Amino acid sequence: MSTKIIALAENSWDGPWMNRQQILSRLGKSADVLYSNGPYFSWSRSKETFKKSSFFGGFSDKDNVLVDSSPKYLLKYQGVRTAEMVVDYLCVSRWRRTLEIKKTDELIAYIFSPTFYNFVNIIKPDKVVYHIYDVFSSSPGWNASLQESHEALIRDADIVFASSDEIKKSVLKYRPNLDVIVVENGVDYKSFSNINSYKELADLKNIPHPRIGYTGNINMKVDMELIVSLAIKQPDWNFIFVGRVGDLGSQALFYDQAKNQGNVYFLGQKTVQDLPSYMDSMDVNIMNYSTSKGLWSFSGYPLKMHEYLAVGKPVVSSRLPSIESFGDVILICDNAEEWETGIAACLNEDDFTFVEKRRNVAKRYDWDALVLKIADVIGVTRM
Repeated sequence: MSTKIIALAENSWDGPWMNRQQILSRLGKSADVLYSNGPYFSWSRSKETFKKSSFFGGFSDKDNVLVDSSPKYLLKYQGVRTAEMVVDYLCVSRWRRTLEIKKTDELIAYIFSPTFYNFVNIIKPDKVVYHIYDVFSSSPGWNASLQESHEALIRDADIVFASSDEIKKSVLKYRPNLDVIVVENGVDYKSFSNINSYKELADLKNIPHPRIGYTGNINMKVDMELIVSLAIKQPDWNFIFVGRVGDLGSQALFYDQAKNQGNVYFLGQKTVQDLPSYMDSMDVNIMNYSTSKGLWSFSGYPLKMHEYLAVGKPVVSSRLPSIESFGDVILICDNAEEWETGIAACLNEDDFTFVEKRRNVAKRYDWDALVLKIADVIGVTRM
């Protein structure tokens, strides 16, 4: 018997690496894993990804995973329910045929978003795994239909993983006796701690030190108002943002102000291979998250946290529940004044033992170890 996994998530495999890629690329060493974003919707036709895709679709072998490029002919028109179901059935048929599923195989549906709930009954898996990486109800665009699917997945799943204790608490409201398994976001420790492989990147060479860096998606969870304040007060500090700019919400005004500051730089999205070099090129790495409880990020577990720690440079952060227990290796701040004095203190750090202390914490959260835990729970035994 072999294990086959159909994994469904919303983010592109070739985009920023999230926990989805980290987990599935490792499970793919011992199981046959197929990853898909599902079929295109009618409104996708204006997007570049749709325009560049093949009419008949296809599958690419990437990072031990079969990555689905959905065909253009399987196009869903929301609201035409019968037609939607036909497209869903045809999608699942493609996936099952590609994985060559046999009666003796164990089939796992590994779901990362409630948008894919309707596929579960069509896939007819032996196990349903629901991996909840955010408090989805606090995400932009959440609605009653998604809430219904979210609760149904919690109810029907055989295994539920949560990325933080706060997310686990949110799940237990709907199924109090469920054994929710917390698997925090980790780090590819070897890549981020290998100081001999880091190099100065071209777009950093003309930015002087001290450098204070943020790496990751730049959206409404990022406190840009704080950055504007710090950049004005400390004109000799250079604030560097590495990542894609998304929906900024109420932070859009402050983002525009930040762009007009001579000591704030936005370098755009970079490859996952270059991220360790960017983080190592900073004097201080920051997690300047909004602490609003109404945002999904408040209850999450920052993906960049252990990557920062593995690099070894000082880390300063806003106060979030998942960060509280790391106060011995991360400087946690509650207001702009604390941020200013905290960054200043980190810039003057001269004790190398702190570097090793940070790395030793990160080492405990290596993705290899975390995915072994997942594999054991879901029954992938050949890792």
